[in-house]
Amino acid sequence: MNTEAYESKGNRSLHLRGADPNRWYRVPEVWLILTLIGSAMAGSLALVATALHHRDELVVAHRPIASPLPPSHAQRPADDATP
Repeated sequence: MNTEAYESKGNRSLHLRGADPNRWYRVPEVWLILTLIGSAMAGSLALVATALHHRDELVVAHRPIASPLPPSHAQRPADDATP
């Protein structure tokens, strides 16, 4: 490889590296993505902290609650052929 070409190529890359307008911190979309990820993480940690701070209370039903399921003590069919 020619040393002059190598040196000029090296100098060029150094020159472009300092003045590159497409560095990651200069692209606004990167900051948008980082902000969205950061806010999601902060919200998740806030929800975990709230859940740990405010424990669940026991709920007592004073009257029976209607259930869509059939009662567990349902009568068996009259004949044995029906399952």
